[in-house]
Amino acid sequence: MLRYSSETDKFADLTEEERQIILRRLEDPGNDNRHKFERSALRRCFSTRTTYLHAIMWLSVNLTLASLSGFFATILVTFGYSPARAELFSVPPYALS
Repeated sequence: MLRYSSETDKFADLTEEERQIILRRLEDPGNDNRHKFERSALRRCFSTRTTYLHAIMWLSVNLTLASLSGFFATILVTFGYSPARAELFSVPPYALS
């Protein structure tokens, strides 16, 4: 936690180099909360192939994991376990996670 000294308007525990880093970061326009919404940026986002590649990869991984967890008991029944035992065997992975 930084101690703020009101009489000098500086943080007391910072070196001069750390103060300069903070001042440069505060002057950076990227740290400004006054940015406006730009339609061109949204258009660029949806015209990039990596956006769609990332979405397909994310959906395929999550869909696979969700399907496995949803149908785990059914998969165990096809291995020859009774439905009650299959439900019981499907509990430990969720208990461990």
